[in-house]
Amino acid sequence: MDPRRFRANFLFDTELTGYRAEDWVDRLIKVGPKVILKVVAPLQRCVMVNNSQEELKQDVRILKNLVNNHGAAFGVWAKVIVDGEVSDGDNVYLD
Repeated sequence: MDPRRFRANFLFDTELTGYRAEDWVDRLIKVGPKVILKVVAPLQRCVMVNNSQEELKQDVRILKNLVNNHGAAFGVWAKVIVDGEVSDGDNVYLD
């Protein structure tokens, strides 16, 4: 799945398989040397993920797949606890 469809603020590359974001609720994510985020809820998706974006074509299968397999959730909402600058390649830790 092309990540541009989901308009994420952060994409974390992990070794995890499957759908794990719901396990992150109420946990902290440390990004780089300073930034701390608290995961507050799974992110419910709407029809926007199906719509054409940049060079991506309309695809009605995306939301249907999320609804059927994940209750329409994909990704998480997070609250900034400690702000700061982050850079591509910064280490990310889940507490």
